[in-house]
Amino acid sequence: MVRVLIADDHHFVRKGLRRLLDSRQCIEVVGEAKDGEETLQLAGVLKPDVLILDIAMPRMSGIDVLKRLREWVHRPAVIVLSMSNSAELKQEAAWAGADVFLTKGGAVEELLRSIKEVAGESRLSACGET
Repeated sequence: MVRVLIADDHHFVRKGLRRLLDSRQCIEVVGEAKDGEETLQLAGVLKPDVLILDIAMPRMSGIDVLKRLREWVHRPAVIVLSMSNSAELKQEAAWAGADVFLTKGGAVEELLRSIKEVAGESRLSACGET
């Protein structure tokens, strides 16, 4: 089972991602955060395996969240979601510690494949996910 925390300031995005991920047998959405500060707080308490993180959020940007997570001994793998596809933002996110950078206009399969990659393929295939 892969434990996922969703962090996005848009309610509909969080709920859509939750619905998509909850339909997967080996993924458990353990929480949702609406801003950067809440993301760090919930990640510390819930200890997700994977954090799906929006870059543009109130109270602390996704980049700042990534920078703070770099200091953690046990940090979740981070998949950044952004409306922007700029090379500069991708580079900044990678430097700050993102494991994967995806655009919100991308395919659902790309997100699921990325979760599988960062969580470890064997964890998902052990419970029937391909």
